[in-house]
Amino acid sequence: MKKVAIVQPNYIPWKGYFDMMNYVDEFILFDTVQYTKRDWRNRNL
Repeated sequence: MKKVAIVQPNYIPWKGYFDMMNYVDEFILFDTVQYTKRDWRNRNL
């Protein structure tokens, strides 16, 4: 069975981000995500 990770890109990735890249067979950056208001990612920038 093939392991796939689909994640949003981060400005400053954390260590687990790179560990996930090494663990899966296919790593996909999902960069066409719809903007959401009042999301914790928007408040932390």
